[in-house]
Amino acid sequence: MLIAVVYLEVKRRLSFRGIFGLAILVFLYVSLVVVAWSAMKDLVAVYEEIMKSLPEGMLKVFAKTGAVAVFNYDFYYV
Repeated sequence: MLIAVVYLEVKRRLSFRGIFGLAILVFLYVSLVVVAWSAMKDLVAVYEEIMKSLPEGMLKVFAKTGAVAVFNYDFYYV
């Protein structure tokens, strides 16, 4: 019901060009989000190389504070 009311109100207030412009903006936003998430897949490999290059003591400090878990993106790209 609420969606129908919002649709009718947008249709009443905006012309075809306005609705078309909003649709283009939504499409651009969604495509930018998809591109950003797909680019993060490449960053995982870089992050793993950086973590492997750290000294053993520094790696233990990061692992104990939970910083490794915060930047672990492997879950999303299994």
